[in-house]
Amino acid sequence: MQKHISGAYDTELDELKTTFTELGGLAERQVADATKALFSNDSELAASVKNTELQINLHAMELDKRAEWVIARRQPAATDLRLLVSILKSSTDLERVGDEAERIAKLADRLSVYDSNRPYHEDLVQLSNGVSVALRESLDCFARLDVEQALQTIAGDREIDSLYDTVVKHATKEMKKVTKHVTNALAIIWVARSLERIGDHAKNICQTVVYLVHGQMIIHNVFE
Repeated sequence: MQKHISGAYDTELDELKTTFTELGGLAERQVADATKALFSNDSELAASVKNTELQINLHAMELDKRAEWVIARRQPAATDLRLLVSILKSSTDLERVGDEAERIAKLADRLSVYDSNRPYHEDLVQLSNGVSVALRESLDCFARLDVEQALQTIAGDREIDSLYDTVVKHATKEMKKVTKHVTNALAIIWVARSLERIGDHAKNICQTVVYLVHGQMIIHNVFE
């Protein structure tokens, strides 16, 4: 980004980018802790995820407030306006990532004891890992304005969707096969759904990176 005549303006933009990076770090940690709590049956960690969700919401609210203030006061030119709009849009995605992580933590508590011997386990682990990678890549792309990597991450969302479908298929078969596993299998489907949504938010951030760099939104990997 170009430097401005007003050093204070540059400082304001830098502070916004720093706060966004902090928000991204919080969201990443929430997802990592929520899935770890699920797979390791760690109820204390699950409770921690639920309790720290407020931090993400407060960061997102502060970020929105600052960005809106800069827009109102500085009346930014096109390039800076794209940055501010992108931060606002992506902060919303990160806030929703935090919401989904909290849901996973609640479901981890509901499951009580996660059973790694169930037929959906390996695919659910792969789904969790894939989503974590996509989220990390999306934040790296935003920080480095890396359009090429953003497009690759967007394309990789198809694999996340495929893993989600596989987990749902296995969990559904489990419900039909073993009646006593119905409650847990339903919880697993909701966990998988939350993970798939986190992947969607990561994809949204990558699409925003393309908009930030080129000034164009993309749908299905095609420039509008």
